[in-house]
Amino acid sequence: MNVFSLAVYPQGKTRGREAICGMSGLVLDFDHPDERFQYPEDILKTYFQNPHVQHLRRYWYTTVSSAYRKPRLRVVVPFQDVYSVESFERLYDEFVFLMGNPQGLDHQAGRDCAHVWRVPLRLPGGQFRKGMHNTNLSVQSRSWTSGMH
Repeated sequence: MNVFSLAVYPQGKTRGREAICGMSGLVLDFDHPDERFQYPEDILKTYFQNPHVQHLRRYWYTTVSSAYRKPRLRVVVPFQDVYSVESFERLYDEFVFLMGNPQGLDHQAGRDCAHVWRVPLRLPGGQFRKGMHNTNLSVQSRSWTSGMH
C-alpha cells in the first residue's frame, strides 16, 4: 500500500510519533460530508469561500469510497514553513474554523501528526477525480497563523 505523510523528522529518523519534529502541511479528510453535496467541487466551493483560506494552495482527490451524490475527498494544504507539533493541532482547528467548521471532517485523523494517508487510488470501474488550486499563497502568507511556529 502506498501512503504519504506530512510529518517532518530530524535527519536520521524516519518513523515513530515521538520523533516527529514538525508538520509541512495539513490534510482535510471529508469522510462523511453533508448530503447536499453531489460533487467534490461543491464541497470545495462552499468551504473555501473565506478570504483567509480561499486563495491558499491546495490539492484534492476523491477517495476510493467516493460516489456520485456521496463525494468523499481529501484536501492537502501544504505549508510554506514547517510548524511545530505543539502548534499543529491549534493551526488545524483554526483552519477548520475559518472554513466554517464543515460537517463530515475526520478530525481525529486530521489532527494526528503521525497519520499516514493513502495515495490517490482508482479501482477498476470506480470514479476518481482530482484537482488543485495552485497559487503563490501558502499558509505562512496568511495573517491568522502569525506566531504559531
